[in-house]
Amino acid sequence: MQLFHLTGRHFPKIYIDGKGNKNRRRCVVCAKKNQKQTSHCECKICNVGLYPCFELYH
Repeated sequence: MQLFHLTGRHFPKIYIDGKGNKNRRRCVVCAKKNQKQTSHCECKICNVGLYPCFELYH
């Protein structure tokens, strides 16, 4: 886990892959709990999937 996610201004954004498709990413908080939660959202700064756990991660 990177320490810079604890400081600064972090905002969710829609994840779009390199081909311009809106894909889903696995939530990093849920993945650590062995849960399969996916989302279209990611943190703009940290570049990790984070919904519905965005506030928990930051």
